[in-house]
Amino acid sequence: MKRRPTPGASGGRDRWLISFADLMTLLFAFMLVLYVSTAFDARQQETLQSALRSSFGGKPKAPSVLDTLAERLDEELARLLLLEVLTVERDPGALRIVIHSPMLFASGSEQINNRYDDLLQHFVTQLQALPLRVTVEGHTDALPLRGGPFQTNLALSAARAAAVGERLLTLGLPPEQLSVAGYGAERPVASNATEEGRARNRRIVLRVIPEAYVEPAGEPFPASEPVGS
Repeated sequence: MKRRPTPGASGGRDRWLISFADLMTLLFAFMLVLYVSTAFDARQQETLQSALRSSFGGKPKAPSVLDTLAERLDEELARLLLLEVLTVERDPGALRIVIHSPMLFASGSEQINNRYDDLLQHFVTQLQALPLRVTVEGHTDALPLRGGPFQTNLALSAARAAAVGERLLTLGLPPEQLSVAGYGAERPVASNATEEGRARNRRIVLRVIPEAYVEPAGEPFPASEPVGS
């Protein structure tokens, strides 16, 4: 004799579909978060996060003092970014304006090209009244120097950093907001085996940090990706 099917038995066997659908929804949400984190730059991500916080009843995060400076510099730096005169790098504790040294200095020289006074003046003007400190960092490639007044790359990098620092003071930057450092070839950002890599390593960095910021132990030179191109 055949058994009558139990009411609802087929529905019980199909319950796995509901769990599977829930799993696919979670996976989709996870992939969406991954996409958002890679498809937008830091400023766009912050705008999106602020909008999400507002939508869910949270308070939008106030822009940091570094965000304020970056916005002030945007218009002037946009043209120079396109011309590859400089790049802008950002990490949680600092904003770095990287000026490629062939634009500022002749080979082996610490004399600043006066064409870039307008850039430095704009930087000083926008920095005023903000609680920020600036460290001017000098960097070189690893090739030995040939002739000239400097015996080592370290001495050349220190002289160039000091020259930029003096120019910033002349243009109105308060001395208490400024420090300078020369690193020579100690902190390359590219290989010194190629001309392209050496060109990237020859640079002046205007490293801006909030006055209250404390460097993390063991992380004096955090790596970051450029935020401009």
